[in-house]
Amino acid sequence: MTDSWGDGWDGSHVDIYVNGIFEASHTCTASYSVDSILIPSGASVYLNYTELSSYPSEISYIFYNSDGVAVFSDGNSPQTINPVFGPEVLVCHDPDNPCTAPFLVLCTEGDTVDNSSASDSGIPAPSCGNYAGGDSWYSVIVPQSGELQVEAMSLGITDAAMAVYELTDGCTGTLNELICDDTSGVGLMPEVSYSGLNGGDTVLVRVWDNDNDETGSFVLQARDGGSLFCLSGNASESNNGCALLTENLNQQTGAIWDSDDKLDFTSDFSYDFTINIGNDDDGADGMAFVIQNDARGLSAFGNSGGELGAGGIEKSLIVEIDVYINTEDRDDGISGVLCSGGEEPDHMDIWLKGVVNPELGSSCVTDVGERIVSNGVALTDGPDYYNIENGLDHTFRVSYDVSTSTFTASILDAAANYLYGTISISSFDPISIFGTTTPYFGFTASTGDISNQHMACLAKEFYNPLPVRLLSFTGECRNEGCALTWTTASETNNQYFIIERSWDAKDYISIGIEPGNGNTNDVSVYSFNDNYNNASAYYRLVQVDYSGKKTYSYPVYVNCEAFTELEAEVYPNPCNGKLFLRLGQDIDELLVYNSFGQLVKSDQKVSKGVHSYNLDDLSGDLYSIVLKYNNVVERLSFIKL
Repeated sequence: MTDSWGDGWDGSHVDIYVNGIFEASHTCTASYSVDSILIPSGASVYLNYTELSSYPSEISYIFYNSDGVAVFSDGNSPQTINPVFGPEVLVCHDPDNPCTAPFLVLCTEGDTVDNSSASDSGIPAPSCGNYAGGDSWYSVIVPQSGELQVEAMSLGITDAAMAVYELTDGCTGTLNELICDDTSGVGLMPEVSYSGLNGGDTVLVRVWDNDNDETGSFVLQARDGGSLFCLSGNASESNNGCALLTENLNQQTGAIWDSDDKLDFTSDFSYDFTINIGNDDDGADGMAFVIQNDARGLSAFGNSGGELGAGGIEKSLIVEIDVYINTEDRDDGISGVLCSGGEEPDHMDIWLKGVVNPELGSSCVTDVGERIVSNGVALTDGPDYYNIENGLDHTFRVSYDVSTSTFTASILDAAANYLYGTISISSFDPISIFGTTTPYFGFTASTGDISNQHMACLAKEFYNPLPVRLLSFTGECRNEGCALTWTTASETNNQYFIIERSWDAKDYISIGIEPGNGNTNDVSVYSFNDNYNNASAYYRLVQVDYSGKKTYSYPVYVNCEAFTELEAEVYPNPCNGKLFLRLGQDIDELLVYNSFGQLVKSDQKVSKGVHSYNLDDLSGDLYSIVLKYNNVVERLSFIKL
């Protein structure tokens, strides 16, 4: 990073995002400076140059690969290299202009948007809400799952709407509206869920106040719709609502946050999570349950070692589940082991505001204000200390009683029948700690020179898998119109599908409803026929669950303008050894299927006229013939005796 004047960037810096996730930032403080970052092969790297307090004409940056070859700079266009860098951003971000829209980074606390100075971007009005000008634009990198969720939450603006656009030939080209929503979020605020996108692509999010009659703020937040968690460090998502915080490897730290839910301290609650702290009794260090409203939001990440990945996370309540005696654990107040030299039992403790195990010396003196509760709580099984590092799953229960302002955490066996330990903090004021009554929550864990595997699973109330896993969605021209077919791999609380048609991929109308299958893990096949003949159209599905929440599919384009009925027949029918096929025009492909759906014969580029086929190799059955031509599909059937 260089500054031709030699006095540095004067506070300006570059933020580096890898695959849409913030990884590092750097500021040049002199004529030049060097920093390094490890980027995996094939990753997409995005640069934000922010805080334009220096002279832009003076400053520049260059990326070099491990061979010392310059691969990317502020003067380069995107290049295909290893790893892949691009596209670059070296602009002053302006949410009033889609071409300079600031990045909305997945799994962060989101961006606070003030519409007091918002103007009309000049882009044609969206298809929903009451657009009257004054829009704000953000760009989002689609996660690798291809499933994106974006939500606008009120901070003054109470009635907004949102649309998501795909880019064609850059932001100066065509903006194609993918989805528009008015009231699917909280109150009259919007929330969109969209699947079938290409991971790594960039889409634009447009938000506006309906009727442009309110001035104020809202928070815009984006998440990976294919993931239940926002992950940091060494954490990785498993399945069934679970995630691995650390592997059984040294020097690992991981954090997982529920990406779609918050705890509500305005009412009583009780939730049972599942935890597993490995099977090595000599392992380390343990894990923590963290409730927080840190400025980093869903990307918060803490210190390792005895702070269990939770230390330094501000505006937080931390439940320590410690399995290793660090020096700072010597004054945890557990009877019988305090500075006695005895073995420290697996135990729980409670800390606030990111300060975990503050006694860093070897003394037994607990300074005033260091402890939050009078003492930690050892895990016990009857009269004996309990070893939670036994490879078993355990229930981790958290609860809150509004009447007494008491927060409680407990560890039980997997069936939640046997209690190993419980700890509470009373007269707890969530506003004074979090600054809100609806904070984020999740787990952190760390290892050091000694390790263990750490795993956690969401409580069932928060484990809401995507309602539908869509395998395919296609359309074919038929004599009777356009035949739409879609297949799902699984469905959860799926009430019905709305089938929508559009002539311009922007304004959609409902043309039918198909009931869903509720809850199933079996493959389901649906079909719907649009009787509008000889037309080209876009189609999409709107999946609606039992709560009324909607999820939109990707659109499919079907061109039936050139469709003409194929003059085709087979004879004799039924047949024995030979079948004749008469075609009124050339076809591209012929496919023959038996009653089990197995392909038994095929032919390519079959010309107009009469053709004969020997069927001696086929058994007696009902067969289907599929004829394809000019993107049109026709079907015939015959019986082999």
